[in-house]
Amino acid sequence: MIDRNHPLSISQQAKAVGINRGSVYSLPRPVSDYDLELMRQIDRLPLEYPFAESRMRRDLPRQNGLKMKVEFTYKAGENCSNHRDHL
Repeated sequence: MIDRNHPLSISQQAKAVGINRGSVYSLPRPVSDYDLELMRQIDRLPLEYPFAESRMRRDLPRQNGLKMKVEFTYKAGENCSNHRDHL
């Protein structure tokens, strides 16, 4: 789709094809089997438990032995308006 030896620049080719220029340079990372199984299980939850609300759906994978790796980057009490770089 994108030819690196073409006279048009890569960004012009990406624009002509209608894709994001950043996606031309980055390669997709492989997804582990564990993550694929977790995604399959999360996708099945609304079908198996249509009555379940969000907290119940959050806990169901844990009850079946799968642990979700959740990382938080937000620090309590800190937002853009009071961050030292934004003052």
